[in-house]
Amino acid sequence: MNNIKRFLKTIVILSLCLTFIIVLSACNKQLSDELEFKQVLAVTNDISDKAITTNLDFSIILYDANGEPIKITQQILLERVQKEGAIYIKGDINTSEYYFPDKSALKLIIASALLTMPTEFGKYLNQKAEATFEIGYHDGSINARGDLYDKKATPDFKFSFKGNEFDLFFGANYADILAEQQDMKIELFKDIDPIEQVMQLFLPSYDYETAQNELGNTLSKGSSQYQYKFSIPSASLYDLVMQQVNEAYDEAIRVFEQDDEQEYLEAIQKIYSHIDLLQKWVVIEDIVYSATADSYGKLTSSNFGSKVTLRVPDADVLLILSELDIFSTEEISQALTLMHSFITSPNGVKDVFEISFLINISESYNYSPEIDLDSEIFTPISTPLEQRTVIVRSEDEDGQFHWDIEDNDTEED
Repeated sequence: MNNIKRFLKTIVILSLCLTFIIVLSACNKQLSDELEFKQVLAVTNDISDKAITTNLDFSIILYDANGEPIKITQQILLERVQKEGAIYIKGDINTSEYYFPDKSALKLIIASALLTMPTEFGKYLNQKAEATFEIGYHDGSINARGDLYDKKATPDFKFSFKGNEFDLFFGANYADILAEQQDMKIELFKDIDPIEQVMQLFLPSYDYETAQNELGNTLSKGSSQYQYKFSIPSASLYDLVMQQVNEAYDEAIRVFEQDDEQEYLEAIQKIYSHIDLLQKWVVIEDIVYSATADSYGKLTSSNFGSKVTLRVPDADVLLILSELDIFSTEEISQALTLMHSFITSPNGVKDVFEISFLINISESYNYSPEIDLDSEIFTPISTPLEQRTVIVRSEDEDGQFHWDIEDNDTEED
């Protein structure tokens, strides 16, 4: 009898262990040794609760009257977190590079313009101040605040100008934002879910269904990671850009026709008629995109860089603007001559304007996110909060909707 009891006890223990193993495997399923990148994207996008840390460098390169480069670089550290329906976004922005040739006329113009602005703007460009912002969404309320402050100070989310102080903390009902979105004339924006969009991965547009991974799709035994590398040719990027341009053009035509804006309609049609000419202005360099995923198919890191150059000949500008009948040929030529006294192209060639945009993005991903719902940034709209301005969408007597500032003196029921 005792042997039977021991046997049954052993069976029960083994059954419990087997059940535990099955449940654990289901919760944290390790994938096969071969994993395509499209599967990694599917796994990662299927996980709603995650934190994404993004480092982004964005540079603009121009050329002064002598053909010397001017470079301004903005550095952004972006944190995006989603957990159980709540979303937190924090961004820190600063100028990491602000280079002008010593005798650049454009530098003097910018310096003069900054004298008419709050001192923080000049400090920001000269790397002595930085900007920060926060966005919090929870249970139908959305809050946002920001500040531009001295690097030696602490952000107070206020802005002072000519003796006046303004709070930079705002709140709104998310339902009002969605209602405003649906009332927009541009159809392209109506199908966008803002909540989903803010948690999207920064990823070059490409057909990853058929993309060839240069590093193979095999799990690395040493690092227990999948490694990916894709060389994305400029031709495919160019096709995607032109697809977006064509869609935007079609949408603009629809809106202008709907509103009977004949003047704008004719202008955009004239510009688009030169699309073959405009295409020649744009040079897109190839992109190399790299990423890693853990043994469960979850993305752990990624990085890529891109460079787009616009090289615009004066002759093309003169041709297109002349057809619009807004300015005379002489006025356009004078404006171009004036522009080239400040900015030109490499080697100082003055019948061409050139500008380049460089972007480098790296991301890391965490699947055990934390959000502090006690933070002010998650304060419900129904709860009065000092410094915060609540804006509401309301309808007037004519049935038109507009945004108003909620009365801060309104007491809770």
